[in-house]
Amino acid sequence: MIEKNKIYLTVFFSGFVLMVFEIVGIRILAPYLGSSSVVWTSIIGVILTFMSLGYWYGGVISDKNPTLKKLSYILVFTALSFLILNLSKDFILYIIARISNNLILKSLVGSVVLFSIPSFLLALISPIAIRINIKNIANSGETVGSIYAVSTIGSILGTFLSGFFFIAFLGTNQILWALSIVLFILAAINAIDTVKKYFILSLSLFVGNLLSSFIPNDNVDFDTDYSRISITQSEYKNRDARFVAINGYVNSGMYLDNPTELIYEYAHFYDIIDFYLPHNNNNNAIMFGAGAYSYPKHFQEKFPGKQLDIVEIDPALTEIAKKYFQFTPNSSTNIIHQDARYFLSITNKKYNAVLYDVLTSNLIAPFHLTTLETFNSISNIMTDDGVFVMNILGNLNGIGSTFLQSEIKTVKEVFPQVYVFNALGKDFEGISNHMIVGLKKKSAVEIPETGYFFDNYFKYLISPVNIKNGIIFTDNYAPANYLISK
Repeated sequence: MIEKNKIYLTVFFSGFVLMVFEIVGIRILAPYLGSSSVVWTSIIGVILTFMSLGYWYGGVISDKNPTLKKLSYILVFTALSFLILNLSKDFILYIIARISNNLILKSLVGSVVLFSIPSFLLALISPIAIRINIKNIANSGETVGSIYAVSTIGSILGTFLSGFFFIAFLGTNQILWALSIVLFILAAINAIDTVKKYFILSLSLFVGNLLSSFIPNDNVDFDTDYSRISITQSEYKNRDARFVAINGYVNSGMYLDNPTELIYEYAHFYDIIDFYLPHNNNNNAIMFGAGAYSYPKHFQEKFPGKQLDIVEIDPALTEIAKKYFQFTPNSSTNIIHQDARYFLSITNKKYNAVLYDVLTSNLIAPFHLTTLETFNSISNIMTDDGVFVMNILGNLNGIGSTFLQSEIKTVKEVFPQVYVFNALGKDFEGISNHMIVGLKKKSAVEIPETGYFFDNYFKYLISPVNIKNGIIFTDNYAPANYLISK
């Protein structure tokens, strides 16, 4: 293969590798730090920073004996950095996730530690390739342009393949292995002696990567089109339980000895619809966000024959619930795999009760599901006596309280009567599940001071809710993930 073809092949696949690496980066951080815009910003910002340093330094060294062998060394070192990253990422992120409560700091540190060296090395390639390929100053502009064009085409291919195929069909580890192999092949094409020189080290790292994948582990860990999913088993309250974590946060759980029993305190609060909507009126409910379908299982058992529609964006979670969490939909349960906002924009159906469980993480919030427009759309699908019940993780006081206060303030703009409950007790301070109940019309029913509904719900009522810093979220301005990160 002539030198020019080797150069174009190298820059094409280096551009391909770079974009795949950047996109898969979120899957590396997500199990520990989530996948919010804060984490995305950190990954992109850090990669661009170290790429700029790589382009500068690549320009410096390209003027000193630019050869295919030098290019081959860089490709080998980049491949080795991917293998080292893959071996060490979980240990590094486990430590980083515990260094601070500030997500911005953690995501920046994690991105620098894991992505800086591979990004820097990949950026060295283009300047050296350009310098090797420039034979005549008269056509240097054409040479530079063509190399950047070829590299960009590789990046475009990497973007589409990552988003449409690799993440859907390959695990994060397998993608990193594949990128390493591509880089080793490119290194061999440019200078086979370089690969031979580092063959033992490369083989050792490959073997280490393979062995690490066979270490006994009770976890089930894989990627879906939307999330990084992990399923684990451990004891909870002295009972064997199974849990599902989505992008780094535990979303749902199940007692193995009683699959329909609700494991978390907050989930019981959805049953408050039974207070406002007695059984003969509670005919039609919808739930947004199902996780491992813990509450739908309970709903089917508690309200037999009542209609429940479930809007869950990720079909893989539905299959997980069926396979690992013993969920079997009955004839009254209808599952809709769509984004909540899209569903709200197309449905004409009316519901007595709307159960909202999409804001359960202290790492990420889908901002478009936090806004005034969202809650107005929810109100529009409710019957005149409808009840809205939302679970939201946060705290009402101290650092980071603005997010929860903002959501309460936004809900109050839509519903004329709003109650806020703390699932861990009205006097509990700190991050916990808060339940926001909104009534489409003011109720004349008095709050009970004794009895079943008081003991199970209203003794957890926070009244009045003191909102000092909240803002009304809109589609135009909803800094949900920024507020969560603090």
